[in-house]
Amino acid sequence: MSDADCAPGDPCHAASWRFGGVFVGLMMEFWRAGTLPLPQPGTLDPEWLAQLEEVREHVGSEPPLEALYVFVLAWSRLYGMVSMEAFGHLAFALTDPEPVFEQTLREILALLGGM
Repeated sequence: MSDADCAPGDPCHAASWRFGGVFVGLMMEFWRAGTLPLPQPGTLDPEWLAQLEEVREHVGSEPPLEALYVFVLAWSRLYGMVSMEAFGHLAFALTDPEPVFEQTLREILALLGGM
């Protein structure tokens, strides 16, 4: 979920959180179903935890920080791959980025407990 460099109160700020909310909703479904593999409590770096507390302020207090950790990992991989492909930053190595994109999707699905 990106604020797309928008300040709170700017319409794009709210829009970016609505868009990201779709993905948070899916992650919450995995978590509520008990299929989201979570790191053991107490194993995350404290610097992660402090930042994830800020994320939790946006999504509500329900999900544990470990669930948000998995979500941020999955979201950053998806967003990163889409950005790399959309802006042609894979062209230095690949004439067809589809195989690496598909592999990334499989890895994200596995991260979310779907494989």
